[in-house]
Amino acid sequence: MPPKRKAANDDDQEQTSSGRGRGRGRGRGRGRGGTTRAPPKKKTNPKDFLMVIIDAGSESSRPVSDGKSAFEKSKEIADWIVTRKIFADSDTRVNIGIHPASSVGREEEYFEKTQFFFSDFERPRMDCIERINKITSESEYSDVLQALEGAVGMLEESPSVSCDDNIAIAVLSNCLGTTFSRHRLETLIEKLNSYNVTLAFICENPDLSGSQFSYIFEELKKKCQATFEPFE
Repeated sequence: MPPKRKAANDDDQEQTSSGRGRGRGRGRGRGRGGTTRAPPKKKTNPKDFLMVIIDAGSESSRPVSDGKSAFEKSKEIADWIVTRKIFADSDTRVNIGIHPASSVGREEEYFEKTQFFFSDFERPRMDCIERINKITSESEYSDVLQALEGAVGMLEESPSVSCDDNIAIAVLSNCLGTTFSRHRLETLIEKLNSYNVTLAFICENPDLSGSQFSYIFEELKKKCQATFEPFE
C-alpha cells in the first residue's frame, strides 16, 4: 500500500479555506520577504482657524452705558481682530458669521440662521473689514445656542478643517437672547469637543446670573474649552 501524502500545514489550510480573496490583499507578498504594507500617511502640521460670530439680534442693538450698543462694539472688535491678522500677515484662516441672518445667501454659507462671509475659511483680507462695517442689525432675537450650532455646521462642511487643527470660535454678543435645550446643548458639546474647539465669549458683560446663558456657559466651561471675557 503506497504511503500517504503528507498533509498540508496549518498555514496552507488557512489560506485555501479562507476563500479566493486571500493573497490579493493582506496576504500579498508572502514568500518574498513577508507581508507588504502601505507606508503610513505623513501627518501635516496643524493649521490655525478662527471663526468670529457677530450677534446682530435686536437685543444687541440697544444702547448701553457709553451710548454704543453691544452690536456696534461687536463690529469694532471683529474689525480689530481681522485687522491684526492682516497686518501680521498671519497664516490663520478666518471666517465671519452673522447671527441671526434673515437674508439667505448661498446655501453653503448659511447654517442655522448664521450667515458666513465665505463657504470655507480664507486668509483675512481688507474686504472683510468693509463687509463687517456694512453689517446691519436684525429685528429678531438672537440665540447663542443656535449660533454655535451654525458654527459647528460650517465646520462640518469645511473641506479644509480636521480635528487635528487649532480651531477657535469667538462669539461677540451681550448673550441676552438665548434659548435652552439640554439635548441640543449636549449634542453641541460633543461636536465642539470632536474638533477640540477653543470657545471664547466676548460680551458686554451685563449681569447674566440666573439667565439661560449663565447655565449654558457653565456647562460649556465644565465640559469644553470655554472662556468669558468682557468688552473692552
